[in-house]
Amino acid sequence: MCSRCNRAKGFGDPSYVLNPSGLDELAERVASPQPIRVCDDAETWDWRAYLTRRNHTHP
Repeated sequence: MCSRCNRAKGFGDPSYVLNPSGLDELAERVASPQPIRVCDDAETWDWRAYLTRRNHTHP
């Protein structure tokens, strides 16, 4: 992963630092046998398309 994306990971996100309850949600997603969010489904989620859209909307 590039350094920009690495810095954007969830644990570096200020919302997790300022709101630790976000880690509870993350733990629930990790422990869930079924995907909770679209991005939790490795079989169907197109992460390359997501990054392309994100890179076009964030300077």
